[in-house]
Amino acid sequence: MVEATPTIYARSPQTGPILQGELLSNVTQPHYEIESIGTTEPRFRLKVHPLVLVLSQDCDLELDFRAREKKEEPKYMPNVLLCEVEQAEILRRGNPGMNSTIWDRIWRNKDERYHFLEQVPVEADATGKGLAHLGLDFKRHFTIPTDELYRRIGLQDPVEKVERRCSLVSPYLEHLSARFAYFMHRVALPRDHTSD
Repeated sequence: MVEATPTIYARSPQTGPILQGELLSNVTQPHYEIESIGTTEPRFRLKVHPLVLVLSQDCDLELDFRAREKKEEPKYMPNVLLCEVEQAEILRRGNPGMNSTIWDRIWRNKDERYHFLEQVPVEADATGKGLAHLGLDFKRHFTIPTDELYRRIGLQDPVEKVERRCSLVSPYLEHLSARFAYFMHRVALPRDHTSD
């Protein structure tokens, strides 16, 4: 008997709350131009993230969504925690010091800073496009206001619309979440332990 390959992804729903472990494409993040801060005319630029993964907890996202439906503003979650996602090959080539030994740890998810995701099949992607192997650098996390993210998901304009693609399923979701929590929980020591 041939064992079925475990499913890693599920297609994103197009309604309802954003999900932890969900991949979103075309997320725009405004950044102030540093030299304009403190002037009478601050300027900003838009950074487009082609692909991000939602790190906020499902329970918080669900409670926030319900509060928004009932218009209970004090219960809103002000921001969603996201992490940039890149094609794994771009992540690898973009880091000159990443030799084959380091890459071997990364694609096996044995390096605390990075997380590797296998390719997303066409049938698991709500856009029907599929995605190549992916990589996350946990140092590249950021937030977006929750109401702004939902507004962009609801847009019809393909240039400004955020697309809900797919999400990790259990236990792959918990694996990613635990690895990110460990990365954020690291303790820097003033020096390493020594041995004679």
